[in-house]
Amino acid sequence: MRIPKLAILVTLSVLMLSLTAGASSPAPSGQAVEGLFGTVSSVSPGPELTLITVEGESGPVEISVTNETQVRIPGQIQAAASDLNAGDAVAVRAAPDNDSGTLALSILVRPDRPVRTSHFTGVITSLGEDGAVGIRDRQGNEIAATLLAEIPDLRPGEVVTAALDQDLQSESLLITGLDRATGTLARIQAALEHAEQAQAADVLATLTGRLAENGAHHLTILDDAAQRVAPSLRAQVRQEKDSVQSAYADALTRFRAGPPSMQVTGTVTDIDGLRQRLTIDSRDLASTEIAVNSESSIKFRGRALQFRDLDLGNRVIARYDLTTGAAVWITVLAGELLAPELGGVLLPMALSGEIAGTVIVVDPLGTGPETITIEDRITGRQMELIVGEESLLLPGDGLDETSSLLELQVEASFDPESLAIIKLEELNLEPDQTTISGVVHSFIAKGLPDNFSVLTGPGEVKTISHTAGTVIHRDGRQVSISEVRVGDLVQPSTRFHDAGAGQVLVSLNLKSPGASSIKGAIQGIAESPQGEGRVTIFSTRSDLLTVSITTDTQLTRQGQLVGEAELAVGQRVVNGTYDPISGEAFTLMLEPPRTQRLRGEITAIDEERMAVTITPRQGDPVELLVLESTPARITLRGTPSPRLSDLQVGDQVRIALYDPETSQAYRLVVT
Repeated sequence: MRIPKLAILVTLSVLMLSLTAGASSPAPSGQAVEGLFGTVSSVSPGPELTLITVEGESGPVEISVTNETQVRIPGQIQAAASDLNAGDAVAVRAAPDNDSGTLALSILVRPDRPVRTSHFTGVITSLGEDGAVGIRDRQGNEIAATLLAEIPDLRPGEVVTAALDQDLQSESLLITGLDRATGTLARIQAALEHAEQAQAADVLATLTGRLAENGAHHLTILDDAAQRVAPSLRAQVRQEKDSVQSAYADALTRFRAGPPSMQVTGTVTDIDGLRQRLTIDSRDLASTEIAVNSESSIKFRGRALQFRDLDLGNRVIARYDLTTGAAVWITVLAGELLAPELGGVLLPMALSGEIAGTVIVVDPLGTGPETITIEDRITGRQMELIVGEESLLLPGDGLDETSSLLELQVEASFDPESLAIIKLEELNLEPDQTTISGVVHSFIAKGLPDNFSVLTGPGEVKTISHTAGTVIHRDGRQVSISEVRVGDLVQPSTRFHDAGAGQVLVSLNLKSPGASSIKGAIQGIAESPQGEGRVTIFSTRSDLLTVSITTDTQLTRQGQLVGEAELAVGQRVVNGTYDPISGEAFTLMLEPPRTQRLRGEITAIDEERMAVTITPRQGDPVELLVLESTPARITLRGTPSPRLSDLQVGDQVRIALYDPETSQAYRLVVT
């Protein structure tokens, strides 16, 4: 991967930042955005833009990629055009451009296998003798994963970012790399000293901002953890916070980057106008009181606000000076936001069983069932649906013949499995109206401009406005805006129009998401401050999901009901359901772990039987089979592609993952 030196300096602390997909680059004014799927056949880098050729269904297309193009590659923290390779399967959003022909707005590399890597930032909560490291993030998700490398002097309370890899064969979560937050501070300081010596003013300004940002992030994680981790760990976390705050205070003073600061996200619960102070409540945390002075910046969607514009109930993010308690800046949020990880769960639900568009084909009853084909008016996708005896057709002209539907604008609901139409009716749109579908991303109940947003696709959010005249239905029942929930599914029959002063919702048709299914392996168990159990599962979709266990959650193992105390890291969830919005688990069907961990010394090798004996520090020796028919993955320092014959008696096994029933080794890490 080729990264310019300046980029290395600027992104030193990227591992400490939360990773969320940003909004796609805007299209050039007045230009239509098109989607292209295909395979990259060539990449030609240039000083200002990169030309790539994508082989699609209609033949090769040459596309320009600039620094503004959003490039996303699963498993990679940052990506650019230089990371694209011939043979990559891609999905491209592009628009015509007068200078470059076709300009890429965003490029998503589609993996040819499930993505198994991710990053996880949090506080170390446990260090096991078997190599397992427990880490808890700011959201309360907790994992226990196997650390493959030897990293000296790790301690509970330390903030780290772990590079995670899911071993699909063993269903184990592995830490392939660990970045310490204190190490990030040291690297930023070294880069600042280098920029200072080189008198690189622009780089120096960028890095001082990064130092302040990284410090606020680091201290906020520790402050949250000091209130959320188990009581036995809180003293260690507070001690770590004091040490880190002192280190950042020295660095910030040395490079004139301001005082140490922290962030708080929550709801305004008290406003003291006389003293110019706000009280902000965060879930599971103590209230935070901050002062607002003439230097404090307050903004909503980029627009400056005054202290008097703030209201009780506003959701805000505030950065404040740890020394004085004064706000550095306050950002007023557009109400509650849809959690990024929920988008991938809820979007398929929103697009399932609903379509609005034009009837382009009517296939009358012949040898098979009668069908009609509808082209989605937004995405252009075509769907052939079956007209059955139970289908309710309500064309606008009152005719019963399906031939009358041809070229008609319709909205239809259908069974996603059988594709049989449940109900179809004419979509009566005024000339300035269009439709929208997806998931409610955020909303404000008050009648402000841009007070409603919809997640319409991965990383794509459409912002519009609701007014007193917007008609809202959920699950067929008319409701008020106060009954709308973030995460509700926006049906394709929802429509809005351009009223001159902005895009305004005419009708909002919502559907409550049903229970979502989950399968995977339990990788962490924690307790919330409310006393509920929280279970983190690495799902078969290769993502982390935390669900809450309540008194209503049904836990079963081998057909028998079990209690919450029976949950254990490593257990497999072979079938489960949960509420994707609240995170409450309804059912979890459990099976024993597929994998056990072991570390120790190799005390015997039997190449004829393809077996190796490992003796742990405590306990009896364990003989493991290292078969060639289902080869174990062996890591041996200094030996490429090692095999059983490369191992020696006396070698230290940092970690061995194996099936306890068959004694077959999945993975051996040998030093």
